[in-house]
Order: sequence, then C-alpha cells, then structure tokens
Amino acid sequence: MCDPGTIAVAALSIGGAILEHKAQNKAAEENKVEALKALRINERDIGARQMEEQMSFAQAATESEVQQLGVEGTTRASAASAGVEGMSVDLLLGDIGRQGANYRESLASQLQVSVDQLQRMKAGATATAQSRINQVPRANPFATALRIGGALAGAHSSLAGKVPSTTTTPTSNPMQFFIPRGAMP
Repeated sequence: MCDPGTIAVAALSIGGAILEHKAQNKAAEENKVEALKALRINERDIGARQMEEQMSFAQAATESEVQQLGVEGTTRASAASAGVEGMSVDLLLGDIGRQGANYRESLASQLQVSVDQLQRMKAGATATAQSRINQVPRANPFATALRIGGALAGAHSSLAGKVPSTTTTPTSNPMQFFIPRGAMP
C-alpha cells in the first residue's frame, strides 16, 4: 500500500518545482518589461536631446547668416558712401562670406559630433537594457523537469523500500544471480 506521507512529500516537491518555475518566468518577464520601459525612456530623452542639438545648430546657422548679410550690407554701404568700389570691396565681401561659411561649417561639424555621440549613447542604452534582461533569466524547463523527476524517483525509491521483497537475498556467491537454480551445489 502507498504511504500517504511519501505521496504528499512527492506532490509538494513537484508543486514547489512548478511554482518556482512559474515564479522565475514571471520575475524574468517583469524584469524584461521594466528594462524595455527604461530603454524607451532613455531613447526618448536622447532623441529629444538630438532634436535640441539640431534646432540649436539651425538657429546658430541662421543667426550667422543674418549677421554675415548685415556685415556685408554695412560694408557695401560704407564703401559706396566713401566712393570706394572695385576689387578691394569684392575681396572684403568675399572674406566676410568665407568667414561666415567657415563658421557655419564648424557648427555643422560640432552638430555631427554631438549626433554621433548621442547615437553611441542610444547603443549603450540598448546594451544596458539587454544586460539587465539577461540578469534575470527565464526558468530552465529541463531543470524543472529534472526536479520533478527527482521527486518522483525519491517517492518511488521510498515506496519501493516499504514493499515486501519477493526475491531471494544474495549469498556469499556473487554469481548466484547469473546461474540458474539447481545448477549449483
């Protein structure tokens, strides 16, 4: 007859293994959701900063161009009122245009460096989120199956030890199990 205590212990072991498996999967899923939520927030913040950098560049470039046009206008007006014209005025205006273009090119380079840095920050945020997800792994179904199998095997061996044996016990001859009865003296 089956021992109720052994059956209860086996059932509790199996139930515990299943509950632990479910709890581990739930913790892993909750961790993944939170890590992805944090990633979305980081990406949104980085995207906003990138937009601010681009807007700042556009504003500075526009201000530079307006300032350049103002300086060129003032230079033309001053040259005209002084009666100066020709190549010297053209060279002066060309120099003003070159300085403005160099400044705007410098702004564009700074913007590109900032955008590249922000892209690296996005990649870092993605790697951090993946690392966080990997820190809480999902339950291993094979390990759970082994725990359940171990509980069943333990119950079986416990029950097998309580069942009366119908086999004979070995004698001093270890070959007795391999020799048919009656063949040995």
